[in-house]
Amino acid sequence: MSAPKNSAYSWLAFRMHFILFAVGLPMAGITFAANALDPASDRSKAVVLEVIEGIINGRNLELADEFIHPDLVQHTDPGIAPGLDGFKAHYKKTFERFATYQFELRRIAGEEGMVAIQGRLHGVTKGNNKINFRVSDFYRLEDGKVIEIWRVQQLLN
Repeated sequence: MSAPKNSAYSWLAFRMHFILFAVGLPMAGITFAANALDPASDRSKAVVLEVIEGIINGRNLELADEFIHPDLVQHTDPGIAPGLDGFKAHYKKTFERFATYQFELRRIAGEEGMVAIQGRLHGVTKGNNKINFRVSDFYRLEDGKVIEIWRVQQLLN
């Protein structure tokens, strides 16, 4: 018997999955029975993958209109202006500063409207300075677009 989709059990299991992501531990054996085959979960993960691969790794800010909500709230850096325009301005500046800037995805988990990713963010500035972070990002989606982003990161270099 599986827990109802919106039950406290399902939410608790989902939060535990996020914690395991943040610390980089294996997640074998943790499943969400209520949405293991949930198409909405797959759509949410597909949107986040487009943000990572299309916008960030592909440096294609034109895709932001399709995948980022106009009212985006980023809890990642207080210096980033809110909304879609703030997102675009931040990544435009980042792409101008970095000769290379890539997010290597290692794990992704999601439930309808919430997605967690874990990986490595690395790059080289045009002045040849290197960055290397272990990153866990958490995305909340609304109307098929990212509306909130949280980040936990650890400097590796």
